Amino acid sequence: MANIVVAPGSSREEDLITACGEGLYVREIASGSADPESGRFALFVERADVIRRGRLGGPVGRFVLTGDVLKALSQIDGPPGDTVLPSTGLSLCVKGGDGVPVGGAAPALLVRSLLARPPRR
Repeated sequence: MANIVVAPGSSREEDLITACGEGLYVREIASGSADPESGRFALFVERADVIRRGRLGGPVGRFVLTGDVLKALSQIDGPPGDTVLPSTGLSLCVKGGDGVPVGGAAPALLVRSLLARPPRR
């Protein structure tokens, strides 16, 4: 139950997209969860665009990004983007029935090796 703030780096967002090559550009995360015992997390992505050959393509449907927290942190490629943006909306972290407001702010990050899967219905 915390707020997360990532300091800006020196990369331009366009350079991160070019360096990505093939991947997904996440624009909005609707919610997420993490298991502190296993280190696994899931981020429910509301809006994203495909990246092909280092260029932004069209939008993709909703999906879930999953991975291991420590592995994901070790897979951050290059310095973060130079502009920090706040998370959209206010979220709650619920534990033991008690809710605490949480949020964050971060620049663009190039993270390799996350798994994208369709959301469960």
